[in-house]
Amino acid sequence: MKWFIPLVFLLFLSGCQQAESKPSYEETKKMVLDTLQTEDGKETMRKILSDPAFKEMLVLEDSVVKESIEKNIWSEDAKKFWKTTFEDPLFTETFAKSLESQQKDVLKQLMKDPSYQEEWQTFLSDPAMKEELASVFKQGDMRKELQKIVEDVIQNPLMQSKWQELILQSSQPTESAPPSKQANQNNSTTSKPSAQ
Repeated sequence: MKWFIPLVFLLFLSGCQQAESKPSYEETKKMVLDTLQTEDGKETMRKILSDPAFKEMLVLEDSVVKESIEKNIWSEDAKKFWKTTFEDPLFTETFAKSLESQQKDVLKQLMKDPSYQEEWQTFLSDPAMKEELASVFKQGDMRKELQKIVEDVIQNPLMQSKWQELILQSSQPTESAPPSKQANQNNSTTSKPSAQ
């Protein structure tokens, strides 16, 4: 009983103490966003982002990049994905178009490069190459080679979409003829007198 009165008194005093409430997540979030939108907050973020130590933390290590590429690009699932993706003519056309300007630029730069020109001249003026070209043009296999070139052109992603457009256009009825001519053509085929 001796301990009971001081214990009750102690509980009473602790109950009178001001309650410290922790801010909720939403309140903290609002405070941080408000702080970041002030000029001081923006300046602090600029300093943090321009700090070399912080930039080093953001740069990925070579091993991490290599592992990620090997895991995500060279895996069997990725190979299947790329195979099916590149079978889509629309995707291959878009992909080829996105690389077309870079390829043209590279070829233009190479054509202006004296060492590249010299290599081509050496290659084409080589007697063995001249003989090879002459024999290719004389052989009956030239037709097969031309056929292969045509097939390669047909398989070109840029051409595939054009082929699809042409096929779709040819399967649709022509709208260029006036309706009266089409009606006359339909009437003439249905109203032919039968020879009995």
